[in-house]
Amino acid sequence: MGMDDTRQGTLDVVTQLARELRRPYTMEELLQLIVDSAARAVGATRASLRIMDPSATRLVAICRSGEPLHLDPDARFKVGEGLVGWIVEHAEPLRTGHAEDDERFAERDGRRDRVGSFLGAPIVSGSLRLGALCALHPEPDRFTREHEELLVLICAMCAPVVEEQRFSHLTTMDPLTSALTCKGLAVALPDSRLSSGGRQMPVSVVMVDMDRFGSLNREYGSVVGDQVLREVAKVLASILGAGDAVVRYGGEEFLLILPGVDREAACGIAEEARHGVKASSLRYQSTRIQVTASFGVAERRPGESRSDLIRRADKALLTAKRSGRDRVVPAD
Repeated sequence: MGMDDTRQGTLDVVTQLARELRRPYTMEELLQLIVDSAARAVGATRASLRIMDPSATRLVAICRSGEPLHLDPDARFKVGEGLVGWIVEHAEPLRTGHAEDDERFAERDGRRDRVGSFLGAPIVSGSLRLGALCALHPEPDRFTREHEELLVLICAMCAPVVEEQRFSHLTTMDPLTSALTCKGLAVALPDSRLSSGGRQMPVSVVMVDMDRFGSLNREYGSVVGDQVLREVAKVLASILGAGDAVVRYGGEEFLLILPGVDREAACGIAEEARHGVKASSLRYQSTRIQVTASFGVAERRPGESRSDLIRRADKALLTAKRSGRDRVVPAD
């Protein structure tokens, strides 16, 4: 393919993206379209869209094209940290043909592949920094100045969509733990999913409560208590699959939403989470803080409402608490 043909193909990708942005897609479909289009336009093997979390200090990956670069797909970067963090901090594009040699590069455990070439651009709306769109290719010196200008153009086109998505995240995400709030619960587990007619897939929920959290707060203070909640939320999120969700249901209570999972499998997931919480490494000064949690599991019954399903899981949780804590109890 000649240079003119390549440029025409790139122009076609961007033109098609501009058309598609006007169509009535869901937000998730639009974001995936943006990332896939950016990857094709610049010839990247991987691309990701990251937005600012509610604290405006960290960048959360919400959409990808290609395999995640790290074994932990939820790896986050602080503003100013790494190549992505630099882009958002300075609100400027960044292009490097040898990413790992760049002094701004921040290594993460569990990297699957060499980085090679990196290209990224900020997504901004006025003076508001929303996030960044980044592209990777394992070969060095892969991206050109033209690719950089193209990615900047795509970011400018897509800023309104990303701004809407970030606003949605801010209103449904807990700023301390990055779990969903109870407002987000209605989106992750609508009543219609539980009560619609016809054959239904299983849906299970797991109610999680930290054991003796009040005593921990009194002994070590609320700063350590907040650290514990963040760590527990991270552990819970790490064992969930695509389509699952973690909700911060109360002060030290979390709710796991498991669509397509029956009670037996949900109990297995809860056991994995219980062991993960117990094994989490938390220290205050030179003291290791032992943290445990209790779990109540319920699978929805035909025609059962969301509130009744959660109520049964909560009742099972109470049984777990009364029978010694640090255990999983299924409902009924």
